[in-house]
Amino acid sequence: MQPLKLGSRSDAARALQAATNRRLRARGLAALAVEENGVVDARTLEAVRKTAWALGALVETYESITRDGVIPIGVQRMIRNPGRRTDQQKSRGKARMSRLRTHRKRRAAEQRSSRTRTVNAFLAKIGTREQPPGCNGGGIITTMQTFWGFGRVPWCGIACGYHAVKFGGVSGLRSDVAAVRAIEGHARAGRAPYGSWQSSPEGALPGSFVVIGGTGVHVGMLVQPLSGGRARTVEGNTSFGPGGSQSDGGCVAGRIRSASEITGVATMNYPDGR
Repeated sequence: MQPLKLGSRSDAARALQAATNRRLRARGLAALAVEENGVVDARTLEAVRKTAWALGALVETYESITRDGVIPIGVQRMIRNPGRRTDQQKSRGKARMSRLRTHRKRRAAEQRSSRTRTVNAFLAKIGTREQPPGCNGGGIITTMQTFWGFGRVPWCGIACGYHAVKFGGVSGLRSDVAAVRAIEGHARAGRAPYGSWQSSPEGALPGSFVVIGGTGVHVGMLVQPLSGGRARTVEGNTSFGPGGSQSDGGCVAGRIRSASEITGVATMNYPDGR
């Protein structure tokens, strides 16, 4: 047996690919499986590296595979015959797979949350534009406006409210979600489904409404609070950057808003509380 290098072709490489695929499938990592063609390509290196990680190889060992483009003899033996691993390697591998399963469960729970569904549905519409430009309508924009009983009106609040109700299951929102000033007023008064009003996005959960540019000017949806009072948002009826209208730009865009741009945050109560 000898080290296998990137670009090499051999029966030993094919046997290692087959063994790698078996180990990956046994650990729920079948998506990383590779073609068993006997060619050591970049995908094979990555699959072998991930398998070595899952089996408990030292960090420097599995990281060297990508760095050097070489699969050491020891890694090949570990993958082809994992029963001969040391107790230390087995313990490391078991701990790593346990952490991975915990992480996957947490991510799955997050993806099921009403807030995550809402934000992801809004993010999926980035790039949507008014058709024709400047008409306050067209396609999904018209759909969102019609949902609230409007037609061809400024739609930043309409977009936030539409996604909160349609994808997050928020109940109790009224058509005055179209008015940014009303959003702030309801949040300040603590009227359901609004939670509260806060001056900074710090501590706010995704799916909250971020008022931007002053009272009554513009609103977007919080994707993630950032350091220094900033926020990552997804917004309707804005522009893709600082150029152009921030409150009547005619498109759905993802933005990073500075603390100075943020007037405050209207937190929202979602049905599952997450």
